[in-house]
Amino acid sequence: LVIADEPTGGLEDDRKGEILLLLNELFPSAALLVITHDISLAKECDEVIVLNQGKVMERGKTSIVLDKPRHPYTKALIDALVQNGMRETPRLREQRGECPFYNRCICASQECLHNIPTKKEDGVTYTCKL
Repeated sequence: LVIADEPTGGLEDDRKGEILLLLNELFPSAALLVITHDISLAKECDEVIVLNQGKVMERGKTSIVLDKPRHPYTKALIDALVQNGMRETPRLREQRGECPFYNRCICASQECLHNIPTKKEDGVTYTCKL
């Protein structure tokens, strides 16, 4: 197992793909875990896990998760990208719920304060009442 924490931080966009290729060449038989805030880099991975405050919000095949996000947090991350208009994440609320995104989620309800179910759809696992 090779763990690469922000392996492309500070690099130009055209160099990011080269780093993944290099890691795969150096460790051809190893599993590669890439920790990143860069969605363009995450798109190059087979699977993605979207975390918020250490909790899994959504997990599955990268193309499915990023093309059709199920959790409002994943959607907010994708909406905040430059190519998607850099939409702002919703404003903070005073209350905090079971879901770490509760304070900013436009879909939050009283149910989110106590119990968030884990759901599975099209091979994607996510935690949300929606």
